[in-house]
Amino acid sequence: MGKFRKVYALAPAEKVTGGVELVHQLVDELIGLGQEAYVVYILDGEITKDGSVPDAYRKYRLATADSIEDSVDNMLVLPEIYFDFIYRFTSIRIGCWWMSVDNHYYSACLKDMLGFYGRWKDKAYTLYRYLKGEIRFRNSHDDLKRQSERIIHFYQSVYAQNHLYRTGFETVLPLSDYVHPDLFVIGGGIKEDIILYNPRKGEKYVRRLMGCLPDYTFIPLQGMTREELNQVFDRAKIYVDFGAFPGKDRIPREAVLHGCCLITGRFGASAFYEDVPIPGAYKFDLEKGRPWADIVRLVRDIFANYDSHAGRFAWMRSRIGRERETFRRETAAIFM
Repeated sequence: MGKFRKVYALAPAEKVTGGVELVHQLVDELIGLGQEAYVVYILDGEITKDGSVPDAYRKYRLATADSIEDSVDNMLVLPEIYFDFIYRFTSIRIGCWWMSVDNHYYSACLKDMLGFYGRWKDKAYTLYRYLKGEIRFRNSHDDLKRQSERIIHFYQSVYAQNHLYRTGFETVLPLSDYVHPDLFVIGGGIKEDIILYNPRKGEKYVRRLMGCLPDYTFIPLQGMTREELNQVFDRAKIYVDFGAFPGKDRIPREAVLHGCCLITGRFGASAFYEDVPIPGAYKFDLEKGRPWADIVRLVRDIFANYDSHAGRFAWMRSRIGRERETFRRETAAIFM
């Protein structure tokens, strides 16, 4: 047993996403270290009695629970979307895990949400959604600080670390994540002049790039199995991600692992080299100036000189290979 008798970690039920997988990775690591630990599934805001583990996560060592023992000897780990569970328990130690920064503010109080966004149009849109009842606000920085004696904040990215310190939180520790070794199976083969993108991220910017490169092949990453994703990563030379990086997103890392050159904006974690460790020449400030001519030149040069560009991502690929050991050390430092 480590510092806590039991550790519980909340996760949305019936979901398969990077953040949900990270909860399962934590419980797997804790069990491997000899700590009693459980995934607790949440459905419609409540703990569900159905402890069925999604097929995608059965590869991990797991135990599930349908209740939480509210004891000072235990720890409850809350992903950023579930911080409102601090109100449901009075004794258990709390780990607020900022896997994402931006996503937290969809479950925060209105004051914190409006304070997070800098642009007035974002504030106005948030207020509009609040008045329409599309967003419900459930917790606040002030309440988190009032309970600081029992709360530890974990950050998945340097972007989140900076945000926590700027917001005035003090008990802050790293707890990152890792790309599962199953994804390290690289098919090889001939790279093609293909640009991959996630249609759910930065779509307006990708459409702009498509307009600048009408004769180029763009493939959206949607509706694909894991095997199909790996195959298209192995074929493509470029993955572009002009969307928000609320944390260290997984798909860009998977793309780089498979030999894609990565081009991003400078939103959230992508602005931090520690989180997205690629040369600055591959990151563009899409809200200042008109970078499209520079992006087009870069795309064409990558297609013409792929091997030279691919070599510039060797450091990021190397670090992805060390992520699991880093995660193990961080987990042991916090819980054991």
